[in-house]
Amino acid sequence: MSVISQHLRIINKGNPTLLFIFLFLLGTLFSCYKEVDITPDMPNELLFINGKEVFFDNDQMMALYPIPAYGTLVGTITCNNDYSFKMDGAEIADGTDYRFEIPDKDKAYLLSITSAEGETKVYNLKFTTLPLIQLTDQYSSVPKEDYIPAILKLNDPNRDSEQTEYITIKVHGDTSSRRKKKSYGFNIQTDDHYHQTKSTSLLGMYHYPSWILDAAYVDKSMVRNRISFDLWNEIQKENPSGERNTLFSATQGYFVEVIENGKYAGVYCLCENINETLLNEDNNLTSDNGIRCLYKSGGWSSGTRLTNYSDTSSHSATWGMWQQKYPSPDSMTLWKPLYDYVKFVSDASDQSFSSNIGQYMVLDQASDLYIFLNLLMASDNLGKNLFMTQKKSENAFYVCPWDLDATWGRDWDGKKTNTGEIISFNLYDRLLEINPDHFNAKLSARWFSLRLSILTGENFSKLFNHYETQLTVSGAAEREKERWPNSFNDLETEDKYITQWINQRIAVLDNYFATLKLAP
Repeated sequence: MSVISQHLRIINKGNPTLLFIFLFLLGTLFSCYKEVDITPDMPNELLFINGKEVFFDNDQMMALYPIPAYGTLVGTITCNNDYSFKMDGAEIADGTDYRFEIPDKDKAYLLSITSAEGETKVYNLKFTTLPLIQLTDQYSSVPKEDYIPAILKLNDPNRDSEQTEYITIKVHGDTSSRRKKKSYGFNIQTDDHYHQTKSTSLLGMYHYPSWILDAAYVDKSMVRNRISFDLWNEIQKENPSGERNTLFSATQGYFVEVIENGKYAGVYCLCENINETLLNEDNNLTSDNGIRCLYKSGGWSSGTRLTNYSDTSSHSATWGMWQQKYPSPDSMTLWKPLYDYVKFVSDASDQSFSSNIGQYMVLDQASDLYIFLNLLMASDNLGKNLFMTQKKSENAFYVCPWDLDATWGRDWDGKKTNTGEIISFNLYDRLLEINPDHFNAKLSARWFSLRLSILTGENFSKLFNHYETQLTVSGAAEREKERWPNSFNDLETEDKYITQWINQRIAVLDNYFATLKLAP
């Protein structure tokens, strides 16, 4: 007899009312409990080269294997003994040393795999210089609302062994859920019970439990978001004399190719999340040097545009399209710091704003963000797609940009944008109009200082060429174009457009910031 059954008999003998209360509480308990179901099976491992698995696309009959560079690869073959294998028509057995000649991305080997029942499948074995990720789950598609269990295998060409992790995964972002190619967010689990997250390093990045696979579906170059984050961190680090108050807040990320449930899913950027650990400069959160709070603006509202506000009596995890990220709203809600900031920017008199804005916003960093958003024409970040954070040692907010694919000459639908508009929202409208502590002149000086070092055509070309070369040389650009023909553009064509757009945009901003220098 179960323990629950024993308790039911005892309670029923004593008091029927207690029995009713017990059953009610028991039903409430089980209705609130949510167990991860449909645990995925470990994917079938067919073939290894030098101890690293070959991943298979059963839709296009393609096999992929990562290598650090093109040339000659002598690989020890490990075979699944339930099958027989041929490479370019020659039998290969378990333990065979095979010499691969791989001069470039176009080289492919004909790989035949025959089961014990006599069924033969023929794959084109291709090689990539990008890391590979294989996702396996037991669902027809990854949902938007709830995390599902999955298995992630990561094959890095620069490491000797593959990495296998149990994860929970769901679609990342409202806009992404409406796209054919979707972005994913996933949390790494301690084991196949999927009950607890753990922090793990992927591709040499810092240890985090939560990660993003960015699809970059509307970005015809795929690199805008990644380049924007790299550039933002360069701007924040351009502080040689240490006189500026800045915050290194951009995530790291690496392009990978993904195979999902036996089908090639395309090129993704595996990247970190902005969280309290990332924003702490020495990665050592303590009560003395950790951050105080972290909020994210999840949409357009008067609260995110800093023009109006509602009360903060609610203990919800959201307020006025803001989301509390740290501390966890499950443990406590802490809206007062953000409420005070929004209220001040919205309501303060010009005199009070001029005297006190420095108590609410780190102006050095705010001026960097204004330059950054205007350089990129990041209209989707004017209140939306921003993180706000405070360090424990001070009350003023730092602001961190997020979701920067609608930049560099294209909007959130992938349409081309003009180069002549100056973009702003209420915080900067007031800063530029009231001009506290000569904000305009300092902003102009910062622009022209950055133009001598980071914001140059040479640096922009270096950033774009770095990632575009990765996608092209690896063959990933061609595979992405074949998989998603309506999204991805020819990289050479898109590069010419971006270069032309940047040159025109820089000329507009040089003129604009020169006029600010003369502002009263």
